[in-house]
Amino acid sequence: MSDIEDLDRRLKAALERIDRAIESGAPTQPQARPATEAAIDQAALDNAIAQARDAEAQVAALQSAVDAAQAQNAQLSAHVAQLEASQAEQVHQATHPDMTADVARLSADVQALQAANQQLRDNNTALRAANEQGLADVELINQSAEAELTALRAARAADRSELDMILTNLRPIIEETA
Repeated sequence: MSDIEDLDRRLKAALERIDRAIESGAPTQPQARPATEAAIDQAALDNAIAQARDAEAQVAALQSAVDAAQAQNAQLSAHVAQLEASQAEQVHQATHPDMTADVARLSADVQALQAANQQLRDNNTALRAANEQGLADVELINQSAEAELTALRAARAADRSELDMILTNLRPIIEETA
């Protein structure tokens, strides 16, 4: 930042010299001045203009460098966030290695429960139809009872799998606090 301030100060000084030269060198009536004095004034003006242009170029270069640094900083911040997310996922996988197996087991139990419930619904529909016709079919009643038992067993297995998964995930936490 001190370079920018220095260049800004130099630029202002050069512009002030130009203003002074214009104010002092522009009389209302043209006067004859010696050629050497006019040449010196012109050289001073040219020098001041060159310094001002150099200062502007340096300020622009510094601004470009600052912009590039800010862009690089933004990229690094995004990369750090990505690395942190990746690390969090790795920690999660390291602390819960059995979770995939637990989820698969729970999914299988849920599918069995859904199949048993579908069979129960089908049997109940058939039993209702038989009742509407006045036919009390013992076989349908037995199938309905069996389907209900199967559904209850599947529900119990799904609940047990869910509890096992919860306990598996809680054990490391409990062991850490103990």
